[in-house]
Amino acid sequence: MKKLISIINTIAVVAALILVYPEISMSQTPAPQDLTQDEVKRLSDSADAFKSIAKVSELPGGLNKTFGEMADPGKPFNSGCVRTPDLPSQSLKFAAATSDRLWISYQSGGFCLMNKLELHEISDNKNKLLWSTITPQPMASIKDISEFLKKTNSKKN
Repeated sequence: MKKLISIINTIAVVAALILVYPEISMSQTPAPQDLTQDEVKRLSDSADAFKSIAKVSELPGGLNKTFGEMADPGKPFNSGCVRTPDLPSQSLKFAAATSDRLWISYQSGGFCLMNKLELHEISDNKNKLLWSTITPQPMASIKDISEFLKKTNSKKN
């Protein structure tokens, strides 16, 4: 009986998450919303101009403060809902920037480990979130991001 109640509770939580966060799908990657074709083209045309960022402390535009506690790539972080004190709940997977754009791929722990991809406009010590989505796996390079965008944007057309 306890096992049945546990299963029912799990199903209820998953159903509630799907209702609250409809962009999360168990079976397919959500298509990026509101990312212009100009931005997709800009990424593929200037892929060589992006400089990889290896540490959270190196994120430009004050983003290292915006994200708060975030683990550097490969470092431990709280990936689940059971928390270890003094560990961040996010982990940087990949980031690359030009003088005015930053792509960042990171994981965010909690009930469900989520892979997030964001595009920020950066200038001086400021940033503006232009776009974000959830991805099926962390992105590891500008090439991965470009291929993901081409694949998901072609599904919309």
